[in-house]
Amino acid sequence: MKNRIARLVKVKKIKIFDEDIPELKSGEILVQIKAVGICGSDMHYFLEGGIGSFKQDLPMDLGHEPAGVVVESFVGSIFKKGERVAIEPGRACLSCMWCLKGKHNLCEKGIFMVTNSQGAFADYVIVRETQLAKIPKSMSYEKATLMEPLGVGLHAVRLLQVDPFESAAVIGSGPIGLSIMFVLKKLGFKDVYMVDKLQYRVRFAKKMGATHASMFKDAKEEIRKWTNEKGVRYVFDTGGTRDSIDLAVNVVGVSGSLALVGIPVEDFVEINPHKARTKEIIIQNVRRSNQTLEDCIKLFSDDKNIEKMITHKFRLKHIQKGFNMVGKYKNNVIKCVIFND
Repeated sequence: MKNRIARLVKVKKIKIFDEDIPELKSGEILVQIKAVGICGSDMHYFLEGGIGSFKQDLPMDLGHEPAGVVVESFVGSIFKKGERVAIEPGRACLSCMWCLKGKHNLCEKGIFMVTNSQGAFADYVIVRETQLAKIPKSMSYEKATLMEPLGVGLHAVRLLQVDPFESAAVIGSGPIGLSIMFVLKKLGFKDVYMVDKLQYRVRFAKKMGATHASMFKDAKEEIRKWTNEKGVRYVFDTGGTRDSIDLAVNVVGVSGSLALVGIPVEDFVEINPHKARTKEIIIQNVRRSNQTLEDCIKLFSDDKNIEKMITHKFRLKHIQKGFNMVGKYKNNVIKCVIFND
């Protein structure tokens, strides 16, 4: 059986390869991919060929926000042929120190789609049981692809051990920023302020439930005004730039917490240590997500709002068009999904 796999062959150029599907090894499951979201980290590789000084050898696979249907599984598996599933892109070893501590996203021997295994922009992928979660019949495959970015949001929120009676700001109103907002609102936050440099994303964030939404250039002044000069208790930066982190440090309140969620393009990003020190803020780094797939399905399976993030869809054969559009922020794109018929 043949498998189409989309790979980045050079910066801004994707090519689809036809390959044989290898025989399944013990404990492996074959899933037919139905839909995959384009992630911000995919765009880093597409636009810059890597993240910071880390450059992946080309050609490289892409895609780690998949959903599909089980085609073949092993005897005794809880996942049977024909079952609809969302897929966790990370495969933890379950035996290293960090796995035993419950931090699967920090696994020393972990495998992650794209970085050291096949990507999901394909017809089929081979996974393990630990990477799968069943989705209800009422959940579309496209919606199921959102469980991965929502999982990043849920993980970031959990790391800050938030109190929903406090206020929060999210710098960046793309899919990850919106996912964080959706999680915060689901947990009962009343005051969530969204920020972006693109006017259409600011409008979208407000439409999706932000208490207030601001253009980046006005955010420092407006957030201070909205919080009576106190600043917010929690800030989530999804931009990963010097400017976005600096804004985050300025709008977080005294003894507040800042989660660094966005992936910087550079290896080093400057931060004002005096502003952070005198406020005694907590800075929390965030890497991917950690065992959030099942929880996100429970939280959002009946939520009709989140699927509005998906503004554009392309078939796998037109994946280049999808990446070109997202890379240039064309057509008011929020989230683009690649799907298979």
